[in-house]
Amino acid sequence: MPLVKGITISKFFGGLKALQDVDIVINKNELLGLIGPNGAGKSTLINVLSGYYKPTKGRILLDGVDVTGKNMHYAARKGLVRSFQQAAIFKELSVFENVIVAQHIFDRPGIFDEIILSHRRRQKKFEIKAEEFLDFSEMSHLKSVKAGDLPYGYQKILGVTMAISANPKVLLLDEPVTGMSIGEIKQILDLVVRIKKEKKLSVLCIEHNVRALLEIVDRVMVLNFGEKIADGTPEEISNDQKVIDAYLGGGY
Repeated sequence: MPLVKGITISKFFGGLKALQDVDIVINKNELLGLIGPNGAGKSTLINVLSGYYKPTKGRILLDGVDVTGKNMHYAARKGLVRSFQQAAIFKELSVFENVIVAQHIFDRPGIFDEIILSHRRRQKKFEIKAEEFLDFSEMSHLKSVKAGDLPYGYQKILGVTMAISANPKVLLLDEPVTGMSIGEIKQILDLVVRIKKEKKLSVLCIEHNVRALLEIVDRVMVLNFGEKIADGTPEEISNDQKVIDAYLGGGY
């Protein structure tokens, strides 16, 4: 069973067709790339899957459970967490505090936590986890820095770190390397690969840097004018004439 399954998803904004009958599958421990021209509906699809938008039509299943129309907070608590194109961080807090706050936002305490653990013990648990996540994303040396003072690339990495601190099953990344230098792009894409391999997460990644994306993904899905036009391995997509005509051209 796929971890995420979107069935004939459509989204309209008045008379504007953003998505039309799009089927999408994200398998367990898969890194799926989502590409397409500007305005193809990529961010809209992530917004619908994550609960940020309600679909006009269609169904969304998460690990076999119907989450169609549920809000973003509900989806996140069920294990589907997204990042945004702009780093969604708390700029006045330190890097360390940002990761702690992210855990509070998405915390799903069990009955033991609710009854037995004191607030201080739960806070200590969050602090220990924050140290682990910052070490994983290689940001421990910046833990005391105010998030708003970080270079742009590190702000994006912090946003991804906050997302994985929610312990998701599926991570949705919306253009994680936009505006980055070549060195920063390699750093964050290496992190995305490690998230998939070491954290055993499923990842859906939108990215306009097609060449970089095709090097790391297991599979690629292509949208054009709100419709899915291709779905396959990076090699298959690179040689698909419909994709070349609609998006890749000869210079990707």
